Amino acid sequence: MTGRPIRVFLGSGVHQRVEEAVMVHSVLAHATGDVRIDVIDGDAHCTRDAVTGRETPLPDAWRGRIEGHTPFSFARFAPPALCGFEGRAIYCESDMLALGDIAELWEYPLDGAPFAAVPHAAHRGAASSFQTEGYMSSVMLFDATRCRNLDVVAITDRLRDGRIEYQDVISLTDRFLTEVDIDISPLPAMWNDLEQPLDDTKILHFTNWNRRPWLHPRQPARGVWADVYVACVRDGELSEEQLRTARRAGDISASVAWLPRLPPRCRGPVDRTWQQLELASARGSHLLRATRTQARRIVRRGRRLLNAQRPIFRRRP
Repeated sequence: MTGRPIRVFLGSGVHQRVEEAVMVHSVLAHATGDVRIDVIDGDAHCTRDAVTGRETPLPDAWRGRIEGHTPFSFARFAPPALCGFEGRAIYCESDMLALGDIAELWEYPLDGAPFAAVPHAAHRGAASSFQTEGYMSSVMLFDATRCRNLDVVAITDRLRDGRIEYQDVISLTDRFLTEVDIDISPLPAMWNDLEQPLDDTKILHFTNWNRRPWLHPRQPARGVWADVYVACVRDGELSEEQLRTARRAGDISASVAWLPRLPPRCRGPVDRTWQQLELASARGSHLLRATRTQARRIVRRGRRLLNAQRPIFRRRP
């Protein structure tokens, strides 16, 4: 693996530009080796060099096959082919934050398997209802030379034919591994921790749509993410126009759009004020919903009582 750059592929789309830039910045900031990051843009159907911006079209055979629940759902299986089935490759996603050296993942032993991911059963940080079967495919390490079975077209064909289900693919279940005829080895949970960083977290994944730090100030890791985000803006990796576009599209919150403009000493207090306002708003909305529900119950009860009394006042024929 010496002499080759660390190849990182990042699944993303047009509405993930801000978090994508933050993830790229965090990977490069912690990396000790030569890293090349290519963004797999499902919306634009191309790869984009994260540093130079140079775009390369994806194969025509993949058109209409990369998209799933996100514009890049099946892009996770593209890295081996995009590497020409040579060397190693890493897949990550835009809604993540690197807190450790990606070179450590690059050098991680595969123990004879063609690729590796964190088992669902080993996950840390998500709700207890998180599934336990299979693997978390949002971070994967590939030995590209042995991953020809992970073909985007063949996998989506099996999905369309009903031989496997969407959840089998995304969760790398035994059914999927058997159908594709490939082995997998486990990665330590630190390479795909969820929602909140621990002392040894290397990659943090924001999976809760209702608590992503670029939209919600009450996310536990908001401060950690915001520091990298502000650095992106400071270093010119995110422009004011990009932030305005993201804000108009609802991809970031108003508070996130304003954070880079604040003096460093003010960011913490202002962000805490945003948290309190959001909490108050949430409580107010909950109270309003509860009041409306109770009012509906009273109206329904009144109607039932009125209907029960009506026969008394009816005239007999």
